[in-house]
Amino acid sequence: MLRGERAPTPVLDRLAEAALVVSVAFPLLLMGGGMILVGLLAVGPRRKDSPELWICLPAGLAILGVFVGIGYWQWWRLPRLTVTRFAFDGAEVVIEAPARGCVTRPVGALRSLTESRGRRGLLGWWVRFDGAGWVFLHGATPNAWQLVDQLRPHVEVAR
Repeated sequence: MLRGERAPTPVLDRLAEAALVVSVAFPLLLMGGGMILVGLLAVGPRRKDSPELWICLPAGLAILGVFVGIGYWQWWRLPRLTVTRFAFDGAEVVIEAPARGCVTRPVGALRSLTESRGRRGLLGWWVRFDGAGWVFLHGATPNAWQLVDQLRPHVEVAR
């Protein structure tokens, strides 16, 4: 039986990562907030000298919206879909992820196995089962490579 369990990320590492991202993104966040403020002031009832500055409002909202979307995906959605532990006995796969709970599926229910690549190479794999949806198997999870190697032939047959 093949098993793997991903070690949780230490709190200090997550805080350091968040501080780094905030320090890099802070100027853009300030610019987006300033553009929203200028746009709201231009739309106000007393501003007759520069009404064309209302265009700053949607631009500022777009800048902040991009950061909100990236933050949602990176710190909420992806960690909830990441596999925390798995077990494979050749016929069934047991996967545990925070958003899906503990799910047991036969290998025949495997529909897709897609690599996820980043700037530094392979990050992991997106795995989709019938009735369980997508989960992300991180490349740093112990025995993840062996699991993917054993699941690949079953994906080829399913297509």
